Amino acid sequence: MRKAIGAAACAAGALALAGCVVAGCTVEIRTDSGEDSLGSGPGVEERVEIRVEAADGKVLVVEGDAGSIDAGPGPEPGFVTVRALKRAPTEEGLSRIRVHAVTHGDEVRVGYSVEGDDDETSVSFTIEAPASLRARLRTGAGSIRVEGFQGGVEVHTGAGSVETTAVQGDQEIGTSAGSVRVNAADGRVRAETSAGSIRASGRLRGDCSLVTKAGSVEAHLPPDARLRVEGRTAAGSVRSDFSLSVEGKYAAKSLGGTLGDGSEGTLRLESSAGSISIRKE
Repeated sequence: MRKAIGAAACAAGALALAGCVVAGCTVEIRTDSGEDSLGSGPGVEERVEIRVEAADGKVLVVEGDAGSIDAGPGPEPGFVTVRALKRAPTEEGLSRIRVHAVTHGDEVRVGYSVEGDDDETSVSFTIEAPASLRARLRTGAGSIRVEGFQGGVEVHTGAGSVETTAVQGDQEIGTSAGSVRVNAADGRVRAETSAGSIRASGRLRGDCSLVTKAGSVEAHLPPDARLRVEGRTAAGSVRSDFSLSVEGKYAAKSLGGTLGDGSEGTLRLESSAGSISIRKE
């Protein structure tokens, strides 16, 4: 089923169609339902598509309790396209999930709510947005992938992996249980996980840190990197392709030194149980 709603009818009509709420925008909603397509036991799912206007300078905010988030630049400047996959054990449970995409001040807010018991319900988001936006993405349980934003990102998941690619600006990344992979960074990177490995590459600038309580930490830096570096592990090996000092012979080891003139910032690497590596790209 495919329906279009004009700007004047957004507020009144979007709630009735596929449980979506959109204010002050032009919206297009498409839904498709299917039985037994969750991949793990009986259940139903429904796809919802929403298109929201978003001028430069906006902040994309996506929040959910359960479900993955995948966000990147879209083909249309000035618009955010949200594709949501709603999942529930039953049709009745599915009907209680309300997906929303709302422009509020300088933010485009995307998320969902559940009427009554939210047991075993989830919503996964795939989002296309202007590359100029800053992104703040959070889910209680699920993986997060983000690519190509120029205003930096803030990312957190309670349980799941995180991957960012070609993001410019500051990156604040956290997961309570999962790996972190930062590709082709250009700016400050602060990444932390309670259980999982961390791998970061690119031009790191500013006050950067890569910290895990259980797992390895790798930084892949350009040969002309200019950073002051310190790293330590309570139990693991240490390796560097750069001329950095390494201390410690047994479980606990540390490394430190300056790459180039150190003018671009600092980099701290820390693992409570795992190896630390600094490699040349």
